[in-house]
Amino acid sequence: MIVDAGVVGLWAAPDPPDRILPHLEGGMGGTPLLGSDPDLHAALRRYWGYDAFRPMQERIVRSILAGCDVAVIMPTGGGKSLCYQLPALLSGRTAVVVSPLIALMQDQAARLRAIGVPAAVLNSTLAPSEEVRVLREAGAGAF
Repeated sequence: MIVDAGVVGLWAAPDPPDRILPHLEGGMGGTPLLGSDPDLHAALRRYWGYDAFRPMQERIVRSILAGCDVAVIMPTGGGKSLCYQLPALLSGRTAVVVSPLIALMQDQAARLRAIGVPAAVLNSTLAPSEEVRVLREAGAGAF
């Protein structure tokens, strides 16, 4: 599970944040999410329109794709979302994002859908029928 709690993005890391950076070099991971080395810059340009990553983003994305557990602490607006969205997109897997900010959830899902990435939100503002639809589609692998 990938968590975005506004200021802190967490990926089930076994160590406290001051011991995380060595893990970004690899070697502490599980099963890689991809069998080959993807062109991250091509995906960054294609889906987000950026020519370069922000500081630490590429290392974080590569570590996640290598199967490493990574804990990331970034300020609001620092680029956490891309750090979990890009690996999910490239691996074809579903990322579950937990956020206390409903507006942020809605905005991010809308942005992903705008670039052709299936996305949905599940929160307390949805009607019961909409919750059922989202859960049914998620269970069917739609996201």
